[in-house]
Amino acid sequence: MSLVQYSDSEGSEGESTTKHTPRQPVNTTLKRRRSSEEPSSDLPSLPDSFHDLYASTTRASQHDDPSLHDGRQRQIPHMEGQWPTHVYIEWHPSRSEIDQLSNLLSYAESTLPSDLRLHSLLKSDLGAELPLHISLSRTLMLATHQRRTFTNDLEEGISASGVRPFTIGPGRLRWVANHEHNRWFLVVQMEKPPGDELNRLLAASNRVARGFGQPSLYARQESVTAPSAIARKRGQSRFSSGKRARLPDAKSRVSSQSAIIDDASEHYHVSIGWTLEKPYEGSSYEAEIKIGEQAMSKLSMVVQMVKVKVGNGIVSIPLWAKTVESNGIAGT
Repeated sequence: MSLVQYSDSEGSEGESTTKHTPRQPVNTTLKRRRSSEEPSSDLPSLPDSFHDLYASTTRASQHDDPSLHDGRQRQIPHMEGQWPTHVYIEWHPSRSEIDQLSNLLSYAESTLPSDLRLHSLLKSDLGAELPLHISLSRTLMLATHQRRTFTNDLEEGISASGVRPFTIGPGRLRWVANHEHNRWFLVVQMEKPPGDELNRLLAASNRVARGFGQPSLYARQESVTAPSAIARKRGQSRFSSGKRARLPDAKSRVSSQSAIIDDASEHYHVSIGWTLEKPYEGSSYEAEIKIGEQAMSKLSMVVQMVKVKVGNGIVSIPLWAKTVESNGIAGT
């Protein structure tokens, strides 16, 4: 049976035998009355896991082509069997918050030279709103067999940190360069939460990263342990054999983390725009003054989970919970 059944009038000319019934007039008055009486209901909000399904863009080229990415260059070359990994907190601003952040971008751009383009991180080229994030790791490179073990260890570390859902607010607006100093980001620095949750989550993430011989984020040089440095030098990790090493129990992990936590509060930020050339540093301050502290204070970020992206797959780790929502990461 075909999905669509066409009437005889769709056939060849001269073969149509279908009788056409005159169309009855539509009572538009009654239709308008019914539509006005029916209450309008807003569509339910999408679950957080929905955003993870479309977190990656389609690859436009097999090679690194900066012309396809507004002049950006890949900082870590692609290697077969290596998976770029990032631990972060995701934020989906409300419509009013998007408007306030857009105003910050506009004011900041107005203070820059006319030939300096400020690219927005709030919306895609098609106008779709993009999620923002606070980084809890550098870009890590994991081997294929390490992916599942890494996410499992990160889940245990975050659970052991004892961090519950919390809310943070904005601090000041400023420019931040990337590690290679070839891109500058306009960022909203976040204030230190009362429970020091960001530092505790960062300590958990850095501890797991060091266990895999990966670099730490915002950590002092002396905080890197000798075994981790040796692992990085050899290009291996304690999980290179594919076997999982035993971790200390949750109680001992919490006590050991709290003893070595560094205060990186000045580094936590949300990027809202970027440029390829070093901007006038005072432009961020001027933009902040123009929009006013009152508008900045209206921004708030509720943190309920930590996310880790391995390749194109994303795992969501709820705070103070044992269940993990995953999408697209296969363990071996």
